[in-house]
Amino acid sequence: SLHDALPIYLNAKGSAVAELNLPSNALTGLWTASLAIPGQENKAIAIYNFHVEDFAPPRLEVKLNSYRQYLLHNDTFTADIYARWLFGVDGAGLNYKTSWTAREGTFTPTQDRWKDYKFGDPSRHFSFTEGVIDDGKQLDNFGAAKTDFKLEEDWQAPTVINFTLKTEVMEDSGRWVTSTITRPYFPAPYLLGIAPADENITVRNDAVFKVAGITPTEEPADPGQLDAHLFKITWNYNMVEIDGRKRWQSSEELNEVESKQFTLKNGLGEVSFKPEEYGSYMVVISDTDDNARAVYRFYATDPQYAGGGSQLVDRIEMTPEKEFYRLGDTAKIKIKAPFAGLMLVTVENSKLISRKIMEVKEGEVDFEVPVNGEFRPNAWVWAWLI
Repeated sequence: SLHDALPIYLNAKGSAVAELNLPSNALTGLWTASLAIPGQENKAIAIYNFHVEDFAPPRLEVKLNSYRQYLLHNDTFTADIYARWLFGVDGAGLNYKTSWTAREGTFTPTQDRWKDYKFGDPSRHFSFTEGVIDDGKQLDNFGAAKTDFKLEEDWQAPTVINFTLKTEVMEDSGRWVTSTITRPYFPAPYLLGIAPADENITVRNDAVFKVAGITPTEEPADPGQLDAHLFKITWNYNMVEIDGRKRWQSSEELNEVESKQFTLKNGLGEVSFKPEEYGSYMVVISDTDDNARAVYRFYATDPQYAGGGSQLVDRIEMTPEKEFYRLGDTAKIKIKAPFAGLMLVTVENSKLISRKIMEVKEGEVDFEVPVNGEFRPNAWVWAWLI
């Protein structure tokens, strides 16, 4: 039945706050709040469910324990459930249910010897997933039970997945009391890490990368033969129009340059590549099953371009002095050109605001433009060089 109807007025930001006062004799249980447009009250555009309950302190203690400190593929995660009433009697015969969730986690080494390495592959993603293990079961005469789950899925993640078991035991009043435990799940029995021997990488010189293999407990591991791949990264740019505004969309393309195979000794090893062209690169280290990976991205510079010009022969690079500007400011933008010539620079949004022709004699020039009301809400700077 309808308890109350409240008018809601949105503020300038399109939001509002509504308060519902519940009487002391309000019915307990599931309530529903719905949002509708005036004149269409029977057609809700949003619904939110909430519970109204009499507060009562928990009378039941629930524990969930497991000896496992971490999990691997094909492991069976077993946990012990125990419940007892707070006045000391075992929760014999109480109903319980167990479920699990898995979500992407992060791995940060705790030992100093591994802290220089980057572990895992950030391009791998794991989507949240969940499931039910036990439902409608009862604890034994001692208020105890066991639950287990076999990790058979071929999950992949940047490094680690946080796997959580949850058990809920029902009090005689119908309220569920919960306990959870979380353990890290590793897709492979080891992690791979990578670190450059020297972060200053130049073309036509060997770039040496240190590689580490460690167990989940951060002991040196021997993963056997490893594959190393060097990719050249190129970017494809396309002009698109979204909601009436033009913007660049970029997509990354990986082109393999070289591959090698090597092994580790006592959890450590090295691999080297020699980039022949300047630009962005990516090194990928993986085991033979591609379950464990380490990825490192770097930019190889060319000393002959040390003068400051753009190293991209088909593209102009622009860097603003700061990220945001206010009315009355002067926007200052540093422009790197790959060669000398005439440059047309325009400022636009939905219309042309200003344009300027500049002669570029060196690799780098500065462009300044006063910020006025025509820049609302945003503006873009374009440059063409011939």
